[in-house]
Amino acid sequence: MCYVCRKDIGAPNEGYRHFCQHFRPEGDGRKCTQCDRCNLWETENTDAILRQAKADAERRWKETERRELSNAEKAYLESGAGHVDGMSFGGDRGILGSALSHRRIPTLEEICDFIVDNFIA
Repeated sequence: MCYVCRKDIGAPNEGYRHFCQHFRPEGDGRKCTQCDRCNLWETENTDAILRQAKADAERRWKETERRELSNAEKAYLESGAGHVDGMSFGGDRGILGSALSHRRIPTLEEICDFIVDNFIA
């Protein structure tokens, strides 16, 4: 797969021919002035790609849900791994993560798991 355009280049007779064949010093990430093929030496701006992916995911979510995130949902997402002040709210059985993802009140089992995980264990 091409890491620049994400095209499958595993097809017969594709491979490295997918990339620009014009001479440039190794590691030159600038666009070729002679063709529009992908540059083998191009580097990705990972931060920009992640920002765009986040924006796309949020846009699709808003289109599907037709509502804004609640403050609790924002706090959960901003917490990274679903941890706030040492308490786990995310994961498969996390009280907030499960309830928010299913838009329901947590079950007694989820509440007990939360208490055991954060206050007893």
